[in-house]
Amino acid sequence: MSTTLNTKKSQPSKPIFLIGPTHVGKSSVGKKLGSQLDCAFFDLDAVIEKNAGVDIQTIFDFEKEQGFRDRETKALESIDRNRLSVVATGAGIILREKNREIIKKGVVIYLSASVELLSSRVREDSNRPLFKGKNPIEVLQNMHTIRHPLYQECADYQIEVLEGIHTNQVLSQIYSFL
Repeated sequence: MSTTLNTKKSQPSKPIFLIGPTHVGKSSVGKKLGSQLDCAFFDLDAVIEKNAGVDIQTIFDFEKEQGFRDRETKALESIDRNRLSVVATGAGIILREKNREIIKKGVVIYLSASVELLSSRVREDSNRPLFKGKNPIEVLQNMHTIRHPLYQECADYQIEVLEGIHTNQVLSQIYSFL
């Protein structure tokens, strides 16, 4: 199934921010959306790693979560908010009020999913610092309790990602909003 933008609707002239929990698919959806909209795509975690010259785990090891969040805010501030781009944010981007204020100036799409689905995806990825040595279901439940209201506060639109849903199906829903 090929999904293309409905050209009868106008494209936004500001960034599209994809927010949501870890492993919901923000980067996969964002990369495809940016390509189809023929605009820049930024994976904020990749921007942070490029700017730091090290991976996120190393940042957490040396600077702890606070240092990472400082770098995250700086990377977010570097995005041109006056032109169309697609930005896949990190899951914790919404924890700082300043970040929430910044993303609200764009189009914010909250990709949500059940803790069970996310847990099955997190178990396959050992590169998430906040999960090291912890029960992923408990961590995800705690994150959901804290972050879900903040995601909803920021979101212009919300899409529930279900088991087996294809990226193109998520894109179709996004295009219906634009």
